[in-house]
This record gives sequence, structure tokens and C-alpha cells, in this order.
Amino acid sequence: MADKINIKIKEVKTQQDRVALANLYLGYLNSLCKFNSEIERALFEDEGKIMAYQESSRHIDRKDYLIIIDDYVLAGFFMIGEYPNAFSRHDRYIQEFYINPKYQRQGIGKFVVKEFFKNSKDDISFYILVENTKAKKFWDNVMEELNYENRNRLGNIGYVGEDELLEWRYYVKK
Repeated sequence: MADKINIKIKEVKTQQDRVALANLYLGYLNSLCKFNSEIERALFEDEGKIMAYQESSRHIDRKDYLIIIDDYVLAGFFMIGEYPNAFSRHDRYIQEFYINPKYQRQGIGKFVVKEFFKNSKDDISFYILVENTKAKKFWDNVMEELNYENRNRLGNIGYVGEDELLEWRYYVKK
């Protein structure tokens, strides 16, 4: 269905872009509330703390991107960090990836990931909420289509915060 939608990936560079990202980020955090009560509590107590966290978690080599459809509609965002590894290649770390629920299941997320990584030979890693089965299925499918395999055979799972159970995913080009 994404072939019928005009999708653009725009790097966040201007103050206007940062404001758009901040608004989308609050929607993203709101969507995570069903998985994590700490986020829900923070959203209701102090939005400023959430945005300060988002800015403080910025890695020096991280780039933020807006996902725009039909020339002006903000459909989501993603944040990618790049880290050199021991094999003279780079690893890409997906810090955040969000498609507004209104635009999910239309092929937009899949298009964006495929477009961004289509010529990449980088290893790709990220954390995913264990309870977010839709996201796990999405990433497994799209990475398989990009000819990546999940090398995290141990399924590293750990707690972050009070009730946030995360699973580490590490994909390598086949």
C-alpha cells in the first residue's frame, strides 16, 4: 500500500524540524504507556522532563529523521546512531522508531526501513519491548526481506526501570 503514498525521509536540521520531532516524540511515548507505567506517570507529571530525557539521550553520532507522507503529513520519526566496530565497518543502532498509529499497517514503516538500509552492509541493533509483539513481528519480517539475520540467539532480556522488559536485537547482513 505504501506505493500509493508519497513518503519522504527528512533529516531533522532546523528548529521547526525539532519542534515537529518533539510533538511526535510525545505521541510515541504515549503509545508506549500500555507497556510501561513509568512513562505514563512522567507524561502526566511533567512533559518537560520527557523532552529533556530525549535531548540528553542524544548520542554524538545520532541523526534524527522525520517521516513525511503526501508532502506535509508527519507520519513518524526514527533516530539512528552509528558506531565503529572492530571490523572496520559500522554498526547502526536504532534508538527510536515510531509510526503514528493512524498510519500503521500501510507499509510506511517497512518502506522507510527498506529505503534507509537498502544499500547498507552495516550491522543493525536495537532494543525492543518484549510485550510489543507487533513490533517484534514487524522487525523480524522487514529485516528478513532486507537479507539480515538475527544473531541474538541468546535473546538477551533485561529490565530497565521498574517494569520495562527489553530484548536486545542484533541483525547482521547475510
